[in-house]
Amino acid sequence: MSTSAPLFNSGPRIMVVDDQDMICNLIQNLLETRGYRVATFDCGEAAVETRPEDIRQLDLLITDVRMPGVTGPELVREFRAIHPELAVIYISGYVGDVVLDPREAENTLFVNKPFKIPNLIEAVEALLEESGVRS
Repeated sequence: MSTSAPLFNSGPRIMVVDDQDMICNLIQNLLETRGYRVATFDCGEAAVETRPEDIRQLDLLITDVRMPGVTGPELVREFRAIHPELAVIYISGYVGDVVLDPREAENTLFVNKPFKIPNLIEAVEALLEESGVRS
């Protein structure tokens, strides 16, 4: 998404990246009803095109681990090169396959797919609170 308009206006800002549209839509609807500003992308390649100023405004990135092309961990490394304190939630049925450098594990949570909605909401709220972001 490369436009001249800002990606977000106000409120806690969350980006969701998953190659399953149904997952993106579910999480977006869930979070927007709780007052969060949500942008979704159906692949890592599209998300990585986000403007640096929009990445710096993000409060939380929720990303699948395994996606065609740019994977979740690759996307996180790209985003954290611009915004090192970015909170991250990995969602995946393949969490056991993810090996993170201990420095990458800080401010990061994993939620297994299929996830229960209350578990995802709890993870979002916990990371945002830990980061000092108020919903």
